[in-house]
Amino acid sequence: MNTEYIVVGVAAIGIGLMLAGVAWFQIVPYQEDRRNAETVDAQVVSAGVTQGMNSEGQTQYAPNVTYRYSYGGTEYASSSVFPGAGDVVSSRSRAEEIVDRYGPGDRVTAYVNADDPESAFLIDESAPLWYWAGPALGALIVLYGLHSILQGLRGVESSTGV
Repeated sequence: MNTEYIVVGVAAIGIGLMLAGVAWFQIVPYQEDRRNAETVDAQVVSAGVTQGMNSEGQTQYAPNVTYRYSYGGTEYASSSVFPGAGDVVSSRSRAEEIVDRYGPGDRVTAYVNADDPESAFLIDESAPLWYWAGPALGALIVLYGLHSILQGLRGVESSTGV
């Protein structure tokens, strides 16, 4: 038995599960909003680009379009452009391109999550490919961890002499 392989394997499984789990919790709300979407008429109140910083201190941009809509006899307001929890886009120009589609007073189609009418969005598109990168990478790391544990249980020695 090689305990070094087992320790590395257990650590890899933990890291892989955390990475996949965090990413999965971004995909689930996105998919739920799209799956339960019903179209409603909405009116744009305001539109602009929001600038902020992420946890690494990098500037990030988001289109911010505030609109009002009615669902089930109740009035709501939202500023979500995409389904799910985040509206951050790749660049300021992409955020401006989206915002330019919406002017105050414009009548637009919004998509309302029928299970949660306070959750609405304007652009109905599939989750970006990078949303799936986290769960996929996490799964690969877990597989590496399982492989490492099996190697450790078999007693395989490291090729570096460790």
